[in-house]
Amino acid sequence: MLTILTFIYKKVWTLIMNTAVEIIVANFM
Repeated sequence: MLTILTFIYKKVWTLIMNTAVEIIVANFM
């Protein structure tokens, strides 16, 4: 159970970070 939660957490965190990077890059464009 803990492994699944950790896996989901990492997936969500990666998605959030990628979105944040895209927004930052778009602002500089």
